[in-house]
Amino acid sequence: MSDLLMGFFAPWVVFAGVFGLHLLLPARRVTGYVRDEHSGQLLRYRLNGLLVFFVTVAVWFAAGRSRVMPWDWGKDAGRCRRAARGQRAGLGRVLPARLSDTRRDGRGAGDSMTARDGGW
Repeated sequence: MSDLLMGFFAPWVVFAGVFGLHLLLPARRVTGYVRDEHSGQLLRYRLNGLLVFFVTVAVWFAAGRSRVMPWDWGKDAGRCRRAARGQRAGLGRVLPARLSDTRRDGRGAGDSMTARDGGW
């Protein structure tokens, strides 16, 4: 039972850690090309994805090197199979419905995969 709970909560903990890194690490602020539909102003973005990626990999490497957690933690065969099955089931239901959906302007949702026209 503890493996199931750990398998359930581990992605939440990892996501919270990566999200915390996005908030805490310095970021370059840029003005994008998408406009706010209410104010008409260009939206501003914080870019620090590469820094967060490298810090995340460094933390994983340090945890494996110091034997705090095994290198292959998270690759438990049963847990990976269950996660993959859940992802396939989710994508198998959501993606076809999303791509076949028709927007108000008559175009399919598949045509709106770019951020230039509002995206999803």
